[in-house]
Amino acid sequence: MQSNVGSGDNRYTTRADVVPLPQSSQQVNLTQDAKLASAVISHVGIFMMKSARGNQSNVVVSPMSVVNMLALLQAGATGATQEQVSNALRLSPAKSAEAFQLMNTQFRKRGTERNILRTASSIFAADSFELSRDFKNFAIQNFGSEVSRISFDNPNAAAQKINSWIASKTNDQIDRLVSPDSIDVNTQLVLANAIYFKGIWETMFKPSETSLQDFNLSNGGKKSVPFMTLRSGFRAGLDKANKAIVIVLPFENNEYSLVMLLPVPGADVSAVLTSLDGETLANYQNLRRQDVLLEIPKFTVRSNANLQPIFATMGITKMFSPTSELSHIGLYRATSPQVSSAVHSAMMSIDERGATAAASTVVAVVALSFDNPSVVFRADRPFLAVLWDNQLNVPLFMTKIEDPSL
Repeated sequence: MQSNVGSGDNRYTTRADVVPLPQSSQQVNLTQDAKLASAVISHVGIFMMKSARGNQSNVVVSPMSVVNMLALLQAGATGATQEQVSNALRLSPAKSAEAFQLMNTQFRKRGTERNILRTASSIFAADSFELSRDFKNFAIQNFGSEVSRISFDNPNAAAQKINSWIASKTNDQIDRLVSPDSIDVNTQLVLANAIYFKGIWETMFKPSETSLQDFNLSNGGKKSVPFMTLRSGFRAGLDKANKAIVIVLPFENNEYSLVMLLPVPGADVSAVLTSLDGETLANYQNLRRQDVLLEIPKFTVRSNANLQPIFATMGITKMFSPTSELSHIGLYRATSPQVSSAVHSAMMSIDERGATAAASTVVAVVALSFDNPSVVFRADRPFLAVLWDNQLNVPLFMTKIEDPSL
């Protein structure tokens, strides 16, 4: 049985025709704990995207960055606070530390010639804060985290120092994450995590083929935006369960890929997110490679998120309270420190050369079959995109594009 969900006379069939993705020459042999951590990163990323789905603007998050920060806080927590974080991460503190040590070690080993991925964590402790030596060593050994003293007496100077560190780790793509308004003389501790990606497409688009086309907005309006065009072999398919046409765009050396999910006509981004999960995202890498006429808009998206309400929905609340139970990190005037705020900022940019960005069962993914020789993938309406790490099987970034011109 066939149904019209593509462009023109193109038709999708229900053949479950998938083939394994060739493994990267640098494929990482993950431990069971690391595999569980990978699944958690996907879960958290999808959860964050669902939390923002009522917003009609562009959204981008880095679940890898957020979960990395949570895992570090987990190690510094005790009692009910640690239990809340452990339940959210679905890993004990010991297993979490082992998994993220492996991941962060693999990140630091990667080359920087073409595809560039940089991750960094830093702990900024008040001069009057008694930082635990054990926690400091743990952060350095397992997370590659920097630890430095800072005076919060001058909020402007403190914010500038933290933002300068973040900018240096994200190639100046994110430079205003911390506001002076979020710092005062009582601030005790700031944990920061930064992630930056710049990739080169396996097959680059020709700038001469880029042209203005209409992009259909959710409100019924249209915007004329630059669309890139390329005909080549890509992994593509129809995910009926998630109501999305899927394509996987590889970067050089198959280290990373951009997974794009275009809702079928009659569905929207919210419908796609409703049943999407990490296992499904990972399985998209097994789609069958075929000839595709690809038309996607250029875009740059940035967004900031207050993580406190998101963490609260995940059951993580005590770290923000006066009974925070974070004494493993250290003490402030003989009491446990309290997290006053948690913010997240991310960006992603797609152009002709590639991307710049500062997350076992077989699912109902089917191959495509057309009367015409080429599959047509035209992202001319709101869509999702996931920057996927093929080696660690995790989403580094997730984004929702409502308007590529913003």
